[in-house]
Amino acid sequence: MGGIIYEDPSRGLTMRVDEGYNDAFVELLGRTVWGTEGLRYRNPSVERELQRIPRFHMIRLLRGEALVGAYGLAEKVVSAGKVQVPALHRTYLAVDQRYQGQGYGKLLVTQVKRHFLDEADGPVMLYGYIEAENSRSLGPSRKAGYRPIGAFESVLFSRFRPRPHPATERPGNDAELRALLEEEYAGFALRDLDQSLIRSEYYVLRRGGAIVAGLQAHRVRYEVVSLAGWYGRLVLRAMPRTPYLRRLLPGGVLDYVSVSNLYCPAGHEGDFLGLLEGVLARNDAHVAIALLDRTSPVLARLRATGKLGVLSQLGVDSLAYVMAGFHQVAEKVVDAFVERPLLISPLDPI
Repeated sequence: MGGIIYEDPSRGLTMRVDEGYNDAFVELLGRTVWGTEGLRYRNPSVERELQRIPRFHMIRLLRGEALVGAYGLAEKVVSAGKVQVPALHRTYLAVDQRYQGQGYGKLLVTQVKRHFLDEADGPVMLYGYIEAENSRSLGPSRKAGYRPIGAFESVLFSRFRPRPHPATERPGNDAELRALLEEEYAGFALRDLDQSLIRSEYYVLRRGGAIVAGLQAHRVRYEVVSLAGWYGRLVLRAMPRTPYLRRLLPGGVLDYVSVSNLYCPAGHEGDFLGLLEGVLARNDAHVAIALLDRTSPVLARLRATGKLGVLSQLGVDSLAYVMAGFHQVAEKVVDAFVERPLLISPLDPI
């Protein structure tokens, strides 16, 4: 997959793809401001996120020797029902601030689609996430041939004083956990449990020896630039003078636990929230974020508890679309992805 995929000698431009990543790539991503009208942030922990992806491909747009833009592809296989499709998740699109306004972002998007989708040698799905507020990207994405196959929400859970849960434990049997999650998400698409289920990050709660709640968790650190709306701006201004808010967003830093691969059977929402609070206590954290399909029954049941915490009321939760293109994939297989709720992978950076 490595090598030059685009050249424009008249402008001194070269676009390369290589497996893995280098320091200049990480440095550019680390100082990029992500988000649009909602939560806007920098991600200084981006290298830790990259280290978790088993097969990552770095795409660099160079002008001479200068790195002017970057893109990333996470290679995997995803499932919808019993159907599996080779896939590339496109992420971390960034243009150096010094070179913005010259069409480099559009160039990266169009050339990646041409090379990895339109001219692919076999069946492939190329997909990425676009925030609903990002109208500047949604329109061009549709025109480029991508279609929305679903949408998900970033759901925040917060506690000022998270309490440990004495029954929180690690799963002792990989086969048992995998079977529960396969059953829980049998009707979902975009599943990649072979890759994304990481036992060392997983916590469970048992009753009578049986697992009744589970979640995968890892730490993420964002430097918040802005929150949504006037209320969000008020919170950022009030944080230095409000002890409780300082605990949730100390110094404007959202240091949180990302939770995924949730196991929350109906009737055990209380057990799940107790486990989640216990995981926050174990990690000395106050905030957790889950990316859940907006049609997911789990999302509806958790919100109905009314116990997600103060941050869920601040307008930080946001909606994003999953935009996908398919090449040499049967239409009935495409329909299987469109018609099912989606399981958002913890190895898919937004």
